[in-house]
Amino acid sequence: MKDDEKALLELDQTEIAILEEIPGYEGPPETINELKLNFGQYIVKSKDLVKEGKALKINGVEDVANMELARTIRLSLRGIRTELEATRKELKKDIVRKGKAIDGMANIIKAIIEPVEEKLKADEEFIEKEKQRIEGELIERRKTELLKYSSPEDIAFFSLGTLPEENFQTLLENMKLAFQKKEEVKIQLEKEKIKKEQEELLKNQKLEEENKRIKKEAEAKRKAIEKEKKEAEKKRKAAEKKVKEAEAETARIKKKMEADRKKAEDEKKAIIKKAEEEKAKAKKETAKAVEKIMESAPAPGPPTVKKGSKQKDVAYAYINFLKKITIPKFTGPGSAKLNKSLEGYKNLHVNSITNEFVDFFGPKGK
Repeated sequence: MKDDEKALLELDQTEIAILEEIPGYEGPPETINELKLNFGQYIVKSKDLVKEGKALKINGVEDVANMELARTIRLSLRGIRTELEATRKELKKDIVRKGKAIDGMANIIKAIIEPVEEKLKADEEFIEKEKQRIEGELIERRKTELLKYSSPEDIAFFSLGTLPEENFQTLLENMKLAFQKKEEVKIQLEKEKIKKEQEELLKNQKLEEENKRIKKEAEAKRKAIEKEKKEAEKKRKAAEKKVKEAEAETARIKKKMEADRKKAEDEKKAIIKKAEEEKAKAKKETAKAVEKIMESAPAPGPPTVKKGSKQKDVAYAYINFLKKITIPKFTGPGSAKLNKSLEGYKNLHVNSITNEFVDFFGPKGK
C-alpha cells in the first residue's frame, strides 16, 4: 500500500465526506477513486498546517517567533495550493481537448440538419402565415372604412378579422348613420353658436362703444390731473430751487464770515505776536541801555554810617541811599516807555534788596 493511500485511511469523518461527495459529478466509481487518490493527498498535506494556522496567535509586536512561524506556514500552504492547481490543470487537460472535439463534431452535424429543419418548418407554417396575411389586410381595409365614421377607440373592441362580412356591413351602416346624426347635431349646434356669437358681438360692440366713451372721459381727466401734477411739480422745483439758492447763499455768507473771522483771528494773533516781539525787543534794548547807563554813570558814594551804628541801621541806610539815586531822563520817540521801564527796574532792584534785608534783619525799627 502506498504512503498516500495509508494517509487517506487516517482522515477524519469531515474530510472523508468531502471526498465521498464530489460536487457536480455523477460518473463511474473508478473515476471517483482516481479523484480521491489525486486530490486526497492535498487534504492530508494541508490538514495539520491548516489546524496550526487557525490556532496561531500573535502576542504583540515583539512576538517575532510566531510571526516567523506564520510566514513558514503560509508559504507551505501556498506551495500545496500551487501543486494542487498544477494537478488540476494536468488532469483536466485531456478532458478539455476531448470536450472541444465533441462540440466540434456536434456543431458540424447541426450545421447540416438545422437549415433543413427551418425550411420544413416554414413549409409547415405557410398556410397559417397566408391566413394571417389575408386577415391582416382585411382588418386594415375594414379599419379604414370604419374610421371614416368613428374613432380608433370606438372600433378597438371589434374582432374585425373574424367578423362575418354581413355583420361588418351592418356595423358599418350603423356607424355611418350615427356619424350623420352627430354631424347634423354638430351643424345645428354650430349654427346656434354662430347666432349666439353674433348676439354677443352686438352686445360687445355696444359695451365697447360705452367703454370707449368712459375711457375717453377717463383719459381727459387723466390728462387734466397730469397737467396739474406737472404744474405742481414745476412749482415744487422752482420752490426747491429757491430753497437751494437760499441755502447756497447762506452757506456762502457763512463761509465768508468764517473766512473773515479766521482772517481777523489770524491778524489778531499776528498783532499780538508782533507786540510781544516788540515788547521783548524793547525789554532787551532797555536792559542794554540801563546796563550802559550804569556803566557810564558816576558811582554814587556809599552812605555815611555813623560811628557805632549797628549793621541793621547800615543796611537800611543803604536802602535809603539806593532810593535817592536819580535815573537819567531821556527824550524822543519811545522815551516815555524807556523812562518808565528804567524807573521800574530801579524800584524792582530796591524792593528785592529790601526784602532780603527784612528776611535777614527783620523789619526796620524793631
